[in-house]
Amino acid sequence: MADIFISYKREDQENKGRILPIVRALQAEGFDVFYDVEIPPGSTWEQVLQTKINMAKCVLVMWSEASVASDWVKEEAEIAKTAGKIIPVFLDPVGAPFGFSRIEGANLVGWTGDLDNKEWQNLITAIKSRVGEGGGVKQPEVKSVPMPVEKPARKKGGIGGFLIAGVLVALLGGGGYYGYSVLQNSGGSQVKPKPTPTPTRIPGVTPKPTPTATPTRVLTPVPMPTVRPVLSVSEDCIRYSGSYQVQTAVNGAKLVDAAGRGTPVYATGSGAEAEVKQAQRVAQHYRLMSQCFVERPKPEFKYWKTPDGGIPDGAMRGEDCIRMNPAALTVSERDGKYLVLSGTSSMLAFSDKAEAEKAVKIIRYYGATRMCYVGRPNASMSYIRK
Repeated sequence: MADIFISYKREDQENKGRILPIVRALQAEGFDVFYDVEIPPGSTWEQVLQTKINMAKCVLVMWSEASVASDWVKEEAEIAKTAGKIIPVFLDPVGAPFGFSRIEGANLVGWTGDLDNKEWQNLITAIKSRVGEGGGVKQPEVKSVPMPVEKPARKKGGIGGFLIAGVLVALLGGGGYYGYSVLQNSGGSQVKPKPTPTPTRIPGVTPKPTPTATPTRVLTPVPMPTVRPVLSVSEDCIRYSGSYQVQTAVNGAKLVDAAGRGTPVYATGSGAEAEVKQAQRVAQHYRLMSQCFVERPKPEFKYWKTPDGGIPDGAMRGEDCIRMNPAALTVSERDGKYLVLSGTSSMLAFSDKAEAEKAVKIIRYYGATRMCYVGRPNASMSYIRK
């Protein structure tokens, strides 16, 4: 099983040689990397691709000027996103395609192959959060990897350019008498251009207007997009169809995915049906697609994500939410529990400190300012939103 699957546009390697240095650098960090797909006889591209991505622990998607328009790269990115394995990497100052713009990525624009580079180390941290230390052998003696040298653009001019150069050498080269005489007669300064003759006006003929030079167009530089940091912890999410139905029973009610993928919400008691219907309204309002957990099988923190990979944004009438400042969250131990506090308000409670700290990282990563519940106390559904 490979640690890392690299999704990229062939042009970025074949024409620019940008992928192989990244592969070598990852191997020097101790990771097993898969980046060159070979199709065995009797297999299809889709079968091999799906198998390789499923076997990999994480997928680096290389966004560049070429890959953002590639259907294949976007298809691979969608598979990796659904599996919760995607880590975007930007090779050019471009925006990610629709559906991936809210997934934070590593910025390797202008990377020179230095393994101590801050952006490179941020990428390694994100990879280790999913892979661990890697299955290969780390090479600490490797401090950098060679980068491809871009060939300078070929100057136009051809034979004409050589002829002009030859004439100049003949005129101004060492011993060139004519060139020497011109410089002497002009006092060592440049030869003055001849004045433009005034055209003779012919009676009855309207002279043609003198053409004016077209002004040079000044191009406004395109600002480089801000690339957000990569989430430093792995996410455990289940993706649903986005269509939910309420089912009632003698002992309670539950919100069921129309495609039959598990039970997103379950409630018991006399108000169970009303509680689950409120959960359905929340899911429909925010178009909730994925439910995520911190440390299953008994997660103490659950949150939901929208189709674009973010969290709910905005507000909904009838919500039960508590404000919080993600930058000011702290973890405090009380009576054997680890509480996530926003000021003096307790937002979450965990039996394990590492789980509490992971929840804080997730909340900060998404910039959530509200912790929301359906059915407090003992809420059957919780979600964070902006």
